[in-house]
Amino acid sequence: MSQRRSDEPLTTAGLPVSSSAAVAFMLALDEAHNALRAVARTDLSPSARRDPANATLDDARVYAIRERLLVLGAAPLVSAAEAAFLRLIAVRDAVRAGACLDEAAYHQVYHPFAEALWTFRMALRADLGQPPLTPDALGREDWSDRERCRDCR
Repeated sequence: MSQRRSDEPLTTAGLPVSSSAAVAFMLALDEAHNALRAVARTDLSPSARRDPANATLDDARVYAIRERLLVLGAAPLVSAAEAAFLRLIAVRDAVRAGACLDEAAYHQVYHPFAEALWTFRMALRADLGQPPLTPDALGREDWSDRERCRDCR
């Protein structure tokens, strides 16, 4: 049995190719962010963090899946995806510069990324014909995660 790569269409889900590319991109952004958090937990110097931080986006196939989405996605979906991508780049840059998870330098870029990722999720829901969700519906104040953040409270 062959394993599916994360940037291949999700044919078993019956999604249109553009929507499956968006789902794959959303998952790749999340995977890359989790890997960046692992780099931020290290005690590596900023110069030693550069390559591992850069590799997180490559390993999650963020760039390849982004290209697919840029070509296949509807404009509102691509716009929301690109905003989330650029905010992830800001997280990567902060981690490369030495930001640790409990420092303001990380939180200044993390919370805008979290909000942009939720905005992208809502654009994907709209693209799939699903009704929007509100932060309140999920027990949140907003999409930024600040209210749940022990370092920002």
